[in-house]
Amino acid sequence: MLADAIINSGDTAWVLISAGLVLFMVPGLAFFYAGLVEEAMYW
Repeated sequence: MLADAIINSGDTAWVLISAGLVLFMVPGLAFFYAGLVEEAMYW
């Protein structure tokens, strides 16, 4: 069963794009929590 496992390029792309978006989001969330975001962005 495990020997038949094939790396799916679609799944690999999904994981890489998701990880990239998370790594892009983390500093922005940190700045948001630190209060470095402009006051005009709050609705």
